[in-house]
Amino acid sequence: MRKRYISTRNKQGQTLEDVWVDKYAVSREGLLKVHEGPFSALVSKDDNYVYAVDSDGKTIAEGEAGVDDASVIQQALDSLTVGRTWKEKVLVMCECEISSEITVPSKAILSGGCYKLKAGGRVVFSEDVKLEDFVFENAILYCANADRIPISIGGANPKRRIVIRNITIFDRSGESIWVGGDGGVHDSLLENIWFINCERGVRSNHLTRSVIHNIYGYECKREIVFIAGYVGETYYPHDCVIENVVLYNTTPIADLVSAGYNPMPVDITRTAKMIVRNIYGVNVTKGVNMEPVYTGDVDDETLVENGYFENVWRSAVYITDARRCTVRRVYAKDVGLINDTDDAGIHGILFNAYYSTLELCKIENARGHGIALGSGRNQNIIRNNRIISPNYENAFTEGVGISLYSVENVLIEGNIIEDEVGYMTYAIREYGTSNNNLIGDNIIRAGTISWVGVNTVVKRNIGYLTENSGTATFSGDGTTTQFSIEHGLVSTPSKIQVTAMSSDAAGDFYVTADATYIYVNYNTAPPSGIDNVKLSWSAEV
Repeated sequence: MRKRYISTRNKQGQTLEDVWVDKYAVSREGLLKVHEGPFSALVSKDDNYVYAVDSDGKTIAEGEAGVDDASVIQQALDSLTVGRTWKEKVLVMCECEISSEITVPSKAILSGGCYKLKAGGRVVFSEDVKLEDFVFENAILYCANADRIPISIGGANPKRRIVIRNITIFDRSGESIWVGGDGGVHDSLLENIWFINCERGVRSNHLTRSVIHNIYGYECKREIVFIAGYVGETYYPHDCVIENVVLYNTTPIADLVSAGYNPMPVDITRTAKMIVRNIYGVNVTKGVNMEPVYTGDVDDETLVENGYFENVWRSAVYITDARRCTVRRVYAKDVGLINDTDDAGIHGILFNAYYSTLELCKIENARGHGIALGSGRNQNIIRNNRIISPNYENAFTEGVGISLYSVENVLIEGNIIEDEVGYMTYAIREYGTSNNNLIGDNIIRAGTISWVGVNTVVKRNIGYLTENSGTATFSGDGTTTQFSIEHGLVSTPSKIQVTAMSSDAAGDFYVTADATYIYVNYNTAPPSGIDNVKLSWSAEV
């Protein structure tokens, strides 16, 4: 064991330089081997004392453990080199009880520590000055008795190059981390953060050019990542990456909703140019909620990709009036199945967007439609998705795989739509004032396609033929004047073309049709022969 140099005395009157340190009995060189990089100040505890020493072991501050913890940490932070242009680290190597604010200055790293936050206790970053280049890392926060946001970064002045990483927060009632304010938080990183039994995780109203990744929520009651610009403000969050977010609740979603909670992995509201990817949610109200910037003249240009959502109260992806966004590779299972009070928003994916693309998603067992586009959401592409068993509980008279209500210039292609329970009426339904849409090259394994637009094109859908062609060969007998060709279309064709391919078939004829056959009617019966009446035909509904 080694001594550390402290020039003060303990309660027994001993000089602390004579006290052997059992829990952290290492020299400065030993500490450097355990912790990355040098430190400028170290905070630890010795019996009933909490103390801070500099890198030479000289005392910066000390006090009564459990009473003066926050004050000693603050004095350690305040002792860092004045006017520095580099970052310096304060290393906390003990459990602390915090009942007042710890304010982290610019170009500082607060690393380590287990913090029990009491009333008034939290870690903040100075709000009254422009701050940059500061870090809070490698800490555990217990927040059962906290009455303030545990980690708060805000104010009227901008904050830049913030790093919050390797943090675990327990038992927070309310928001756990706040980054925002009128000045905003910019060019920053939040990573490797766990929220255990918390109400809400990260929240921001003004975040730009930043990354939030590796965020895990367990038994949390509201949003894990909630980025929302304020209504009426000219600024809004933009140009951020949110990735690798997990929210796993074992409490059934119906119980959480009935208690007034709204658990959700990601909510981005009044934001633009965001990348949201690798999102997982079980027992959640929505997987990803996205709304446009408030100003209305800025394109969202947001990407949402790689999501897995199960036991969802409303829609797995819920988009309201976004523009030029892309949603891809989302798997949603069991959406709205226990929600019998909110029929308006319980579709697998509610895609109320413009000029946007939804592709490569799988929606299985939705209470409502598989994919729904609302009124006026024009110029979208819905392609290469798989929809299984919409209207899973037979809650509606008409189950719909893809619903298009009063939309135009929408492309629906390459989708596979099937039904394992028998409650889907329409694989694809266009209704309202919809027109000028293209529905083609889909695989329809159940249900029908219905459309109302006079300029809407429906063609080349496997399992729901609206156009077909082929050749037909008959043997004339000299008396038969009508020959029937089964067209295989979903209804009576409106366009038919028949061409004779043999001389015996070249007589005068006219064509009629019904829902099953094309009828070729000769004025004079073709002559007798074997396979001598050969016809080429095409038909379109």
